[in-house]
Amino acid sequence: SKLPADPSLGTPSALVVGTLDLNVGRRLPAEELQGRLPLASDGDAALARAYLSNVCVAGAMQRQGVARKLITLAQQVAGRAGVTHLYV
Repeated sequence: SKLPADPSLGTPSALVVGTLDLNVGRRLPAEELQGRLPLASDGDAALARAYLSNVCVAGAMQRQGVARKLITLAQQVAGRAGVTHLYV
């Protein structure tokens, strides 16, 4: 399959070909962790954890490393936010 393009825009086409969800917080979607929460460097448990979900890539762009790049970027963003534990 091919991705749609609109050459009439006069600028290079930009398409969203992949997405993911990154949730940061004390209570993460659809999970109940047992035991103690990991702490961020400032001691706040609410910022030390993140949950990565719903990784999606357009069919025409699959098997080209898009998901891997999205996940790597999400890890970097989470790390800059103080996240020490990333759950999938």
